[in-house]
Amino acid sequence: MKSFCFCMFALALSGAAAGAVGDVTWQGTAGGDLDGAGKWGGEIPTDNSKYAIINMLQGAPLTLAGDGIVFPRFQLDSSSWAEKGTNVFDLGAGKSALAYRFFFKGGAILHLKSGIMGCYEGGDRVFIGDDQDKGGLSYGGNLLIVDGPNAEFRSAGKASTIANNSQFIGLGINNANNTIIAKNGGKITGEIRIGSNQHYCTNNLFQVTGAGSSFNSIGSARRFLVGVVGGFNTAEFLDGATMNVDGSVYVGTYGVVNGSADNGYGSGGNNTLRLDGLGTVGTVAAGGAAGGIYVGDGASSNKFIVGAGVVLTNNGPLRVGCIPTGGFPSSLSSNLCGNVFEVAAGARVVQGNSNSGSRFFVGSAAYATGNVMRIKGSYSLRGARESCYVGETGFGNMLDIDGGMLCMTNCGNFMLGRHAAFGSGSHLVRVANGGILEHCATNNNFVFYVGYDAPNCRMEVDNATFRLIPCNCAVGGEEEAHTLSANVSIGGNASTAENCTFACVNGSLVEAGRILVGDNAPNCVLAITNSTVKISQRFDIGYNEGGQNSTVVLSGTNATIVVDGGMTFGSGSKLVYSFPAKGEIASPVIRCNKLDINTKISVNSLTIKVEAEAGGRNWSPVTLIETAEDITDSVYGKISFDLPERVTIKRTATSIIARALRGTVFTVR
Repeated sequence: MKSFCFCMFALALSGAAAGAVGDVTWQGTAGGDLDGAGKWGGEIPTDNSKYAIINMLQGAPLTLAGDGIVFPRFQLDSSSWAEKGTNVFDLGAGKSALAYRFFFKGGAILHLKSGIMGCYEGGDRVFIGDDQDKGGLSYGGNLLIVDGPNAEFRSAGKASTIANNSQFIGLGINNANNTIIAKNGGKITGEIRIGSNQHYCTNNLFQVTGAGSSFNSIGSARRFLVGVVGGFNTAEFLDGATMNVDGSVYVGTYGVVNGSADNGYGSGGNNTLRLDGLGTVGTVAAGGAAGGIYVGDGASSNKFIVGAGVVLTNNGPLRVGCIPTGGFPSSLSSNLCGNVFEVAAGARVVQGNSNSGSRFFVGSAAYATGNVMRIKGSYSLRGARESCYVGETGFGNMLDIDGGMLCMTNCGNFMLGRHAAFGSGSHLVRVANGGILEHCATNNNFVFYVGYDAPNCRMEVDNATFRLIPCNCAVGGEEEAHTLSANVSIGGNASTAENCTFACVNGSLVEAGRILVGDNAPNCVLAITNSTVKISQRFDIGYNEGGQNSTVVLSGTNATIVVDGGMTFGSGSKLVYSFPAKGEIASPVIRCNKLDINTKISVNSLTIKVEAEAGGRNWSPVTLIETAEDITDSVYGKISFDLPERVTIKRTATSIIARALRGTVFTVR
């Protein structure tokens, strides 16, 4: 075996800059063995304050004679070159050239074809762009290419379980326009920070492409950060590449400016992480709740895109547009807007392994606005009996299932509009274009809240399916059966959740155990157009005293509510039947086991209103409500009617029927 050169040195840092007395510069331009002292002027530096510097373009690869070498500080510097060029390092499979600190400067290009480079375990960090002279943009434009199955570039602390703020690869620290590319099976290992320290740390690119190429952040404390203070940075995993992060992924986060809280804080906006292409795989939070995905962690307009052909596994939480816990600077409180997590058609995301962190938040701060979780592919969430939130706080946050499927099992409550503070509300869940949303929980009384505390929240099911279903979940290796009260609550927890709406249109299907319109808040609406709602237990309109003026609107020729149990109404409840001028109307429109008043509240009233479009036609009698048991006099006495001219109501023992006299022409009401 060839000799192994291992140079011992003191770890104490003196702060000396590159080019100081005692630094050693590579001699010649013809490549050669890095562990050959001759090319270093006879002696390789051992003092940790000194640099081993290569500042000339090499016409042949740089290699190793032995198995490896350790430098104190290694710097590749092309700042003085008239023309930029590439230095090739072909060390040999398994051989290593490592350093306590590793620097790229002046637009340097390092092409690693074989061997291991970067920082040794227990070392410090890699600076791709900054040599700590704080020179700003002058040190940008550096490029690292890790090329081939025997090539690996790594940071220190690659398998650490303890967070260390100085053990990482810094791609664009105090500068811009730097790039890392791993291809043809090349590997990047450790923690990475992209676009860090300054607002102008922008347009840095991290790209892993092709089958066998990978990024591995090993250890629960290791992170992958895209956009720390700096914005417009990009990370890509393409065409069969692998992303493996034991800890957390951050796309757009915040930090101190220039390494010191005395300089204030900044947050990274408009950063993107994208996985795309058949066979591309991502794993986040292999350690469970210790990690997760954070898109817009105190930052705005960031994107995490899971493209077609990708399988992404996340065993921790997903937070889109969120505020960190503890110590978050108030100066950044408004920077939580317009962040997006998107699953493209043909992509699959699997979240959760029953750890406590397996849930999602979209909009989780007082000023979180317009954050979106969009699903066009497949998303499976196995929770840990914990709640998920869209609009925990903030304004106008959204879950958009656009032709895809979200299947939530072993979960707790779902809360659309959790808090009403700071003018929050107007959050939206949309299921459209053939999409499917299934929510299954294991606590005995779980609820899907459309407006928990926040007002003006809305759910839209448009040519899609929404189900609340009991499930049998394997817990502790055994099948655990549950009998659930699967509720939809529109205007749920308090009077602040007013003016909330659930709309079901264009041939959609909604299935739930129970639906409460106006649970505790007034002026809430369930609107059904040419769609079917199936309720296995109870249907309540105006459930509590606060749920006054609750309304159910049915329109089109095929709007139907089927209730296996009873239907009750409370104070100021309304049923509005809005019929078109043409087409036969489904009959009965509402079918239930029993029509009843709500004995929980002191005032009970129901107004049945019939509307019809202009242009009138003769239409057959329509059964508005049909029951399996008699409609009693006491119940019928609580009902009033608002009808067009020449329309009458007929009551039988078990039905309420609307009839129009022949030749009736309806006016628009």
